[in-house]
Amino acid sequence: MTQGMNVKNLKQRNKSLILYTLNDAGEISRMELAARTGLTPAAVTKLTAELIEDGYIRENGAVESEKSGRRERPLSLRLEDKYILGINAERDGITFCICDLAGRALKKKKTPLYEDIEDVLKVGKSFLEESGLVVVAVGVCVIGSPTEGFAVWKGEGLDRRFEETFGVRTVIENNVRAFAEAELIFGDIRDHSSVLFFKWGPGVGSSIIANGRVFSGGEGNVAEIGHYIVKEGGRKCRCGRRGCLEAEASSDAIREELASCDESDRKEALMRIVDEKLKLVAPALLNTATILNAQEVVLFGGMFENADAARRLNELIGGYFGGFKRAKVSPLNEKRDYIGAVAICAQRSFFNAE
Repeated sequence: MTQGMNVKNLKQRNKSLILYTLNDAGEISRMELAARTGLTPAAVTKLTAELIEDGYIRENGAVESEKSGRRERPLSLRLEDKYILGINAERDGITFCICDLAGRALKKKKTPLYEDIEDVLKVGKSFLEESGLVVVAVGVCVIGSPTEGFAVWKGEGLDRRFEETFGVRTVIENNVRAFAEAELIFGDIRDHSSVLFFKWGPGVGSSIIANGRVFSGGEGNVAEIGHYIVKEGGRKCRCGRRGCLEAEASSDAIREELASCDESDRKEALMRIVDEKLKLVAPALLNTATILNAQEVVLFGGMFENADAARRLNELIGGYFGGFKRAKVSPLNEKRDYIGAVAICAQRSFFNAE
């Protein structure tokens, strides 16, 4: 590799470092930016000037610096006019969403789970054209490993097919891992060295953050709580085994059991069934958190839209070990159908130099 290419790559990495630091800080002066990144003030001045010209950051109103006593114009990210198309596939359907890179949804559409990738591309393209917006990237979140595909979205070159359709870079990622990336970028767990994420909805999954890096079940089944065996000879799971937590405790399993109950007793039956599932979830979650020595346990998914589920889960965990730190529902849970797609696009296209 030539020296010119080395210099170019270093410059891009430094720009990415500035963008990531601004995302973490919110608003910051050039002097403080140099201190946090380790770059020289001269380098920060030059690189931020280029980022301002390119439309990625902005200068805000002048304020007096406490350190220098001079008036400075602090910097912040300018991502609200950078749009992405998010495609989030779950067992109960697909969410198409136009979002900005600041994490706000502009337009959403929910469809059934198309098994033919051509239907996904067709609906996505139509949805984008109707919005009248131009996107800088496409983020696709799937269940399982992105390299193996989801449902019948299998085979080589999935990202290439998306890129040929939409004409921009496409990032495909496991949806639980993508949500963990969103917590790093938009959440409040950046200072924790070890965080366990637990998703409970149509699917059951987990991911961990260790020293600022996200790991998920797609990497050697790291902390893949959804496929812990919790019931001998139980339901057949999509992984081929029986009695996995996902097969036994997902919202799909709950609905299946509820359908066999007497209609006059549905409310009481639902409470009983959910409590039974929570008794499967609690020890699996506690054991995983203990093994990982997790500083924080973050909950998300449709089952946690009801605050009583998280309250009862913590109650059950406390019964095993009263000193365990309470698991908390993510503040991003209401955005779970698109925020992961925003995060992986931001992470790959803006905060990482590649």
